[in-house]
Amino acid sequence: PSAQGLSGQLEFSERGGRIRLRGQQNTQLHLPEVFAQAWSLQQLEGDLSWQRQTAQHIAVEVHQLRFANSDLAGEVEGRYDYHSGRAGDIHLTGQLHRLQASQVARYLPLVLDSEVRQWLAQALPKGEAKAAQFRLIGDLDRFPFADGGGEFSVEGQAEGVTLAFDPAWPAIENIQGTLSFHNEKLTITAKQASVKGVQVHEVSAEIPDLAAVGGHLFLSG
Repeated sequence: PSAQGLSGQLEFSERGGRIRLRGQQNTQLHLPEVFAQAWSLQQLEGDLSWQRQTAQHIAVEVHQLRFANSDLAGEVEGRYDYHSGRAGDIHLTGQLHRLQASQVARYLPLVLDSEVRQWLAQALPKGEAKAAQFRLIGDLDRFPFADGGGEFSVEGQAEGVTLAFDPAWPAIENIQGTLSFHNEKLTITAKQASVKGVQVHEVSAEIPDLAAVGGHLFLSG
């Protein structure tokens, strides 16, 4: 892991350290064993501390870290244990004040199949999730925790979201309701939406297994 563009108050030794970040801009965070792309942030504030447990293990504590860019904004706290050769173990909780639906895929770990991430980028082309609660707990090599060995959840308000499950199917557009990721499952519950210009109400769409490329979509309402 590495970072560029960080500045703040830094204390460190060969065993660990601490950095206090305040109002950073144009920061790049690189976690190549976890994410396909670096995170580019216009705002990054909070405290991070780390301790080298062994030559292959670094424990990072995250203290009320606030972040923002054009895709998302939020705050998290928790712990990340980096192990050489592995994605690592994580325990993060927080809030996402906003998240562009079209950019969800770029913030998901590499252990989720690339075809799934590409499908998500196409399936959620428009809209935003707001006021979302966020939890990511477990061994990232087992993400999205279909076997119950961890928890990944994002649940918030959906505003203007489009779900385009398959090019051969009409998209569900302008969804106003809730959007929920829970482990391998995606659920969108719409108080109102439209399909080919026709208004629909109280519709629920569920994809029970995001990791299954070409999987199933269940609609009710």
